[in-house]
Amino acid sequence: MSLVAQAIKAVTGSDKPSTSQVKAFAETVRDFHNTGVVEHPDTGEHVPWTELPDAARLAVLRENVTNNAYERLQRQKNHIEDSKAHAARPNVVDWLDDYGTNNLTPDQQIVITRARYGYTAKLIDETSGEVLAEAEGAYFKKALLGLIDLLGTTKGETM
Repeated sequence: MSLVAQAIKAVTGSDKPSTSQVKAFAETVRDFHNTGVVEHPDTGEHVPWTELPDAARLAVLRENVTNNAYERLQRQKNHIEDSKAHAARPNVVDWLDDYGTNNLTPDQQIVITRARYGYTAKLIDETSGEVLAEAEGAYFKKALLGLIDLLGTTKGETM
């Protein structure tokens, strides 16, 4: 078994560490190498890595690898949740076509205007001039998604 594999096993406590643990180990060692200092496990003060006794080095390395692996997994989890949320949002062009075809009366229109500080998306009754729904956003898509949230995807359905 290589020295690196032995070190990873000692730090993670696993014969078969996860990819996140191996990457966290590599990041931690890189950070220790780049800075040359670590937090002392007892005092919390920054001390040179070389001044720590072997047992303290192992404790510091284990704690940092565990924290880095946890943070890595949290970032991945957040990225997956963000991707799912984004995928759940309708395509704005498809929504416009579908909503216009299935929900607008001949007297209604969706109007998107650009102002100095953003966009406004409105559902307007052309006959009366009444604004039936309105949403604003700093970007075109944000304003339109706001209107989608208000109106829903089909008659009577809101998101």
